[in-house]
Amino acid sequence: MSKPLKISEEAAVQMPMKTVASLIAMVAIGTWAYFGIIETQNKISTTLELMEKDLKENTEFRIKWPRGQLGSLPADSEQFMMIEDLYKTTDKLNKHIESMALNKVNIEFLRKQMDKVLEDIEKLKDQARDKEHRIQNSMAQCLRGKREAERTFSESVTYKCWKGKAKTEIYMGEKSIKAIILD
Repeated sequence: MSKPLKISEEAAVQMPMKTVASLIAMVAIGTWAYFGIIETQNKISTTLELMEKDLKENTEFRIKWPRGQLGSLPADSEQFMMIEDLYKTTDKLNKHIESMALNKVNIEFLRKQMDKVLEDIEKLKDQARDKEHRIQNSMAQCLRGKREAERTFSESVTYKCWKGKAKTEIYMGEKSIKAIILD
């Protein structure tokens, strides 16, 4: 049977130096491996905590940003100001267009009135022509013009050929009768 092993502070152990060096190397490698594993575990743990925090902040941002609870970017503020200005400008343009529509109605009314005035002027011209005196070169030419006019024009217009004296004027290269002198 084997003897019991007595270990005390004063117990001496004899080992070859190769074994002692191997044991020291193994303990050093084990310690290095242990601390390497712990360090890797700490890195992974830290990364996981950061990712969880980022995920929480991202979720909060994703929910609150569209609701406008996190404020806005300076570019967004500038865009909102520009959009507001565009709305104001659009409103002004719409009012201007509406006033132009009223102008169109007024223009149409004035156009109709002007057409009526032009029509009345033409009637007055026709009436003035009825009392118009024309200079003819000869009595034969006057009678011929009278016959042609009676066949083509209105019966309300009368034609008379008359030989007499008149006051005349030249206007724009054309001689016309200003007044008839009755003797």
